[in-house]
Amino acid sequence: MTNGLEFYGGYYRLFGTDSTQLITLDSWNSDEVWKDVWRDYVSDYYFFGMSAIGDQFAYRLKDGNIQSHQVYYLDGITMDVIEIYDSFEALRGICSESPGGMESIFVSARERFEI
Repeated sequence: MTNGLEFYGGYYRLFGTDSTQLITLDSWNSDEVWKDVWRDYVSDYYFFGMSAIGDQFAYRLKDGNIQSHQVYYLDGITMDVIEIYDSFEALRGICSESPGGMESIFVSARERFEI
C-alpha cells in the first residue's frame, strides 16, 4: 500500500515515494485522492503522514512552497490544527512517547490481534 514508515504498531504512517505503491507523497497530495473534497481546508498544506484515525502531518505552504520547518498535526475530521511542532526533529519526539487516549487503544488492539 505504501513504502513509507510505520510506527506504534502502524498507528502512525509517513508516506513514501515509490511510484509503484498505491499511496505516495505525490498521490496523497494530489486533488484526485481526497484533497478535492476538502479544498480550502487543506490547500495550504503539504501532507506527509497520518494516524490510523485520519489525523494528518503536514508542512504549511505559501505560493505552493513549504514556508517553514514547522510541522502541523491536523485533526482528521475537522482539519483543525491539533499541535504545531517546531521541526520534523521535534515531531520525532512522539516516537519516544506512548500515544495517549484512543491512540493507545488502537495500538494495544493491533498488538493483541497481531494485525
